[in-house]
Amino acid sequence: MRFNKKIILIFLMLSVFAVGTLQFVDTVEAATWKKYDSGTFADEYPAAGDKNIMSYQSYVKGNNELYVNLYSFSKKTGNKKLDTKITFVKKNGVMKITMNYYSWNEKFTNQGKTPYSVKTVYKSTMKEIKKSSSVPPEKIAFDKQSFTVNNNNFKVYGINYSKNVMEVYIYKNNEEYCHFSVYKENNKIIYEEHNQNRKLVSKESFKSPNTLTSIYKNKLNKIVNKIKSSPATVSGGKTYNDGYVSFKYPSSWTRYSSTGADKLVSFKTSKGDTSIFSVFMSNAGKTSIKSYRSFYEPSGSEKLISSKYITINGAKGFDVSLNYYTNGGGQQKIVGFVKKGTFYRMIFTTGSLNAISSDMNMIINSFKAL
Repeated sequence: MRFNKKIILIFLMLSVFAVGTLQFVDTVEAATWKKYDSGTFADEYPAAGDKNIMSYQSYVKGNNELYVNLYSFSKKTGNKKLDTKITFVKKNGVMKITMNYYSWNEKFTNQGKTPYSVKTVYKSTMKEIKKSSSVPPEKIAFDKQSFTVNNNNFKVYGINYSKNVMEVYIYKNNEEYCHFSVYKENNKIIYEEHNQNRKLVSKESFKSPNTLTSIYKNKLNKIVNKIKSSPATVSGGKTYNDGYVSFKYPSSWTRYSSTGADKLVSFKTSKGDTSIFSVFMSNAGKTSIKSYRSFYEPSGSEKLISSKYITINGAKGFDVSLNYYTNGGGQQKIVGFVKKGTFYRMIFTTGSLNAISSDMNMIINSFKAL
């Protein structure tokens, strides 16, 4: 499920404005929290080849605290999971609202004075969520594109929710490929891009004379051109290219399904008593390469083999190798670098780094951020 940022605007109508982060506890205190209401509604994604059913259960404590859990059930996969949690807390006329998008690993917090009760704001929020979730992107898109690259079918839907919010959804073979938002916030225009794993990979801010429309067109053209010039496929069992990264790898490595925070893709081979290689990418923020290198250097039940700075894809990076002794033990190599505000990293896990040394060199030396 994806709640667009139009949902946030309802808080502005209720005189609630954005501030910092609010933490809250997920557990229900049986003695103080009481069930408030529950229900289900359709969450339709025809363009993604799926239709989800959302269920929700809200809890209230007194007159000033309320939260709701929203669960998604996929008819396509049969999976059910906690998708989103929204918390409403009012004290001394000030309300704090926290929205946790677990499926997108995002969090929004608003705070401000309001005459409305937590129940009133909650009902308005749920009404907007149900309304926006029941309308698939292609039915409200003002900008529609479709094209084919190496037998992969892409669909693009640009949506203008208001004069302050524009979003783009891109699907590959009826599966979510990437998504970006352009919206106004505090006299600035913010751009956010998420990859196919719903992880934030880029965030930028712009000032005048840039406009919402100009940034939307510029970013969309760059993404579409990147897809068309960099086919999203594994070709010949020797080159991987998904429009975000590309690299060469030996034919003895095979791709396999593996999930994880910020993970793009994983491969494995029988070499080195079974070896695994995964690629990750995430928003770098202000974190330096030195800090990243220090973070991956071993501690506890691990022992450093080597640690050094390297140049990769024209950028300064690091290469850390270590022994680990948990889960049967083994060796790891972590290679990372930052380019255009994105942190890219490769992690090799194996029984013997020497056994896959030439394989790693092929992958690392050919690795490119697109």
